[in-house]
Amino acid sequence: MSIFAGGKEWIEEQPQGRFILICVALDFGLSIPLAALVYAVLVLTGNVPEPEILDLSLGYALGTIFIAPPAETLLFQMAPIWVTGFVTGSKPIQLGVAAALFAGLHGAAGGWAAVLGTLPGGVILAYAYLRWKRESTWSGFKAATLIHALHNAILMTLLHAITWLTL
Repeated sequence: MSIFAGGKEWIEEQPQGRFILICVALDFGLSIPLAALVYAVLVLTGNVPEPEILDLSLGYALGTIFIAPPAETLLFQMAPIWVTGFVTGSKPIQLGVAAALFAGLHGAAGGWAAVLGTLPGGVILAYAYLRWKRESTWSGFKAATLIHALHNAILMTLLHAITWLTL
């Protein structure tokens, strides 16, 4: 058994609350180094985009935390997994299609760097949905949505803190 198979068995045995926290940690643990690598490539190639002005309003933050996660879970985890389930019973294909759609949506505004930066999160959200869907559709929806909401809440908090510290 490989280390990944043992890790998959271990994480799948965790209660849902701990599973969600582990997935949020994995998401940041994969996304931050990947974002740093992408940024380094952009710097080395002289293709650093102009910084965008972030919308850090309360309404945007609340929408990012409370509206986007359930809506995106429906559109980018549940729907593609359900549709590809009819075409193929392959869980890896279901996961790949859902993750690619999720990353593609987020990359539409930020280009290939945003696609690469959100792909780990897309894989984690699709995996969480598939894992907990075995218990019930609601459990799958809840797991993916809470992971996404926690990710966004942490990210919005960090962006607000960085903005506040640079004033």
